[in-house]
Amino acid sequence: MKSTTWAGDALKIEVFGASHGINVGCVLYGMPKGLKVDFSLIDDILKKRSPKSVLGSGRAEDDEYEITKGVKDGLTTGGEIEIIIKNKDIRKSDYDKTKYVPRPSHADYTSYVKYGKIFSGGGMFSARMTAPVCVAGVICEAYLKILGITVGARLKTAGNISDDEIDYSNITHDMLDKLNNMQIPMISTQAADKVRAFIDKLREEKDSSGGAVQCFVLGVHAGYGNGLFKSIEAKISGLIYSIPAVKAVSFGLGQEYEQSYASEVNDEFYYDEDKDVKTYTNNCGGIVGGISSGMPIVVNASFKPAPSIERPQRTVDLLKAENTEITVKGRHDVLIAVRGLWVVRAYVCIAIADMIISEKSERTDITELRDEIDIIDKQLAGLFNRRLNIAFKIGEIKKLKGLDTIDRNREKQVINNALFYADEDNKHYVKEYMKNIISLSTKKQKPEFKRLCLIGKNIDYSLSPLIHGIILDCKKISGAYTACDMENFELDRFFDDFVYDGANVTIPYKTDVMKYCDYISDEARVIGAVNTIVKKDGFLHGYNTDAYGFEKLLELNEIYVKNKTAVILGSGGAQNAVRYVLLKAGTNVITASRNNKGDGVISYDELKNIGKIDCLINATPLGAGKLKDFCPADDETICKSDVIIDLNYSPYYSVLLRKGLDKGKKCVNGIDMLIYQAILAESLFLGINAEDLYDKIKIEITKAINREKI
Repeated sequence: MKSTTWAGDALKIEVFGASHGINVGCVLYGMPKGLKVDFSLIDDILKKRSPKSVLGSGRAEDDEYEITKGVKDGLTTGGEIEIIIKNKDIRKSDYDKTKYVPRPSHADYTSYVKYGKIFSGGGMFSARMTAPVCVAGVICEAYLKILGITVGARLKTAGNISDDEIDYSNITHDMLDKLNNMQIPMISTQAADKVRAFIDKLREEKDSSGGAVQCFVLGVHAGYGNGLFKSIEAKISGLIYSIPAVKAVSFGLGQEYEQSYASEVNDEFYYDEDKDVKTYTNNCGGIVGGISSGMPIVVNASFKPAPSIERPQRTVDLLKAENTEITVKGRHDVLIAVRGLWVVRAYVCIAIADMIISEKSERTDITELRDEIDIIDKQLAGLFNRRLNIAFKIGEIKKLKGLDTIDRNREKQVINNALFYADEDNKHYVKEYMKNIISLSTKKQKPEFKRLCLIGKNIDYSLSPLIHGIILDCKKISGAYTACDMENFELDRFFDDFVYDGANVTIPYKTDVMKYCDYISDEARVIGAVNTIVKKDGFLHGYNTDAYGFEKLLELNEIYVKNKTAVILGSGGAQNAVRYVLLKAGTNVITASRNNKGDGVISYDELKNIGKIDCLINATPLGAGKLKDFCPADDETICKSDVIIDLNYSPYYSVLLRKGLDKGKKCVNGIDMLIYQAILAESLFLGINAEDLYDKIKIEITKAINREKI
């Protein structure tokens, strides 16, 4: 069998040999010089792709490869790279009886028509031919890793076994790393266990099954690829279709588009916090118009069942020109997709590398230099991250031993060590650079004092300073949380000179503060209220944690609101968050307000027209602080309510809740909402998880408000 060639825009691969020949191999042309070859990764991928694996056909091939050209001392030379894998476990006798009897769904008949013979084991049409190309794929993957690009794949389906659904817009490097280290890469471990049992069943039944593979590419910037005949889809699918048994290739939702509406599947755009254009969904699979969008690339490949099964099948005898039957003997895969996955992954690496290398060669010199800087910056960032973590450990040791954080002699030594490696005309810059690194490392050892606050009106009763004080103290964070009680006209001046790292916002300013935020989270924008503001790089980011707090309140108190009727008293920012949660849960929501009327908002007088209220929620300040003697609802409304929630918490039982308890109603105050919105706020402020402090915070709050005995 003569060699066959794939030619990309920058790379070229020539494949030679045959399944039951002396060897199989390929030559990879076009790889840049000086690329470090990851031999351990090659070994790992070949082991998983190998037919010798417990998931494979059982053919005893070790897939020991030899790179005879193009790599020296572990680095690519820039010349052609030749990869050879010798065939050891050859059994041509398995195919002696089928020289003129084509196996159903194999390439036997078409190769006979084309070349005049049926090749042992499929010859060039065998999956065996993918082994050396997988090695070429891993070499290409090493190039992609330098650029910060990660490639991973999973088994999406095997027969009727399906992996968990995932969000294509939220593929992470960590997720792909985990998949790359699995024998059966699936998100669901239960599904992977079912696949193992399914393979045993297929072997017992002497049958095989098809499956679907999904490959992900993370880190490809927007703008790669070209429309029409040079599209990314065309490049990737052209390679993958060369894999025996692959019968369908698609991207993103793929065939699911056939029964979809644009209003359901269009990928809408937004700017993220770094001002990069992203899409809320990624149904297109990271490719639009044949060009990368910057979102994760999602490739789907469907494998047919391996056609060699040890069951009688109808066929023809080409020599005798008569109909006959065949039972295929030998060692064959029962679920080729589980090994084919690693081939798809390798071929995608080749396609992406070809695309990037070819486009880099078309760019200007300044672009190439910037790309080189980008690579160096990625390496520096990783090393600096490691340095900071080590500096933090040193800081902890210094604290235990009572040593000073700052050591001037050590700083001089570090700077002098760095200057030794600098060019003479760069030493001044290197010195400044090292001073900045030392300064930042010192801050890591001795964290900056964090200033947090609460913004509101008449908030002397608020327990937020107590909660956040507990969290800062227990998590050993240097900082303070203060209450900033102010009038509306004072907001402009306050935000003109915003000196805090973060702020919570309470009644009545949750809507008013939105205009001061540079960025607002999607959830806060939908709710129409901001209760948490975080200062990042000089910009104010607005969030709403009330919704999360209210969800936790319902969960902890076992209050079920789906298909129920809820009445919210009040129309301010807190009401917005509560309404958002209830609507999302499938609740019939009615808002009652003294001042505002509109869609879904009624007057307090109209409450008498409502027959039954499953859940009554007070989102007004009535019943708390200076207004603690007031009740926001009359007795009639209380009587027809099954559950009563007062978002206030001081006093512990408001007038509303006391009246409800007297009438035998289930009554809940807003403490759980207060605690959990604060826990989420601290996560946004400082990146910490304080859920373990829930019990401690609740005890301290209860003490502070002097809980009444009912």
